[in-house]
Amino acid sequence: MKIFVTGATGIIGRAVVRELLQQDHQVLGLARTEQSAQELRNIGVFPVSGSLGTPDVLLAMAQQADAVIHLGYPRDPADFPHADSLDALAVSALAKGIGDSGKPLLLTSGNSMFNMPLTPHPATKQPQAPVHLPHKSIQLANRLIAQDQPVALIHLAPVVLSAASSPLLQKLRHIALQKGTAAYLGTGQNI
Repeated sequence: MKIFVTGATGIIGRAVVRELLQQDHQVLGLARTEQSAQELRNIGVFPVSGSLGTPDVLLAMAQQADAVIHLGYPRDPADFPHADSLDALAVSALAKGIGDSGKPLLLTSGNSMFNMPLTPHPATKQPQAPVHLPHKSIQLANRLIAQDQPVALIHLAPVVLSAASSPLLQKLRHIALQKGTAAYLGTGQNI
């Protein structure tokens, strides 16, 4: 498959891209800078010049790809509302590019910044995220899911973002791969 990935040079993005390449997928990664583009080239990813603020590029890539994985998020702690709006613009462009083609759109962007209560329902059948949450892209994704679009919204625990630099998480990952399962205590809400 030809898979377009935003955030391909981020912590989560690098891990996802590595897995995709190991499965022999053709990966196209959004690159905001020449340094990011070179990093992508070095690992066998075709860089696409653009940013989350270039909806025309995102739309075109979503149309060309067989699947889209949106892992990027604008890092602007000084202006969170702007970053959130920019992310929503990106998700809108990606969703428009996919249209009703049936291609999958996987979103994780910004999910680690809030804590939604766990429910026994499958992720694609969750009710819409509470209105008080600031993430417009998550609310958009929930609307797309409600319209039976092939969108998957994944909530990552905040600890996932430091997996690359955490010796403890690296050890836990190694054990899980060795045993073929990942264990947790209690209900897993502490993960």
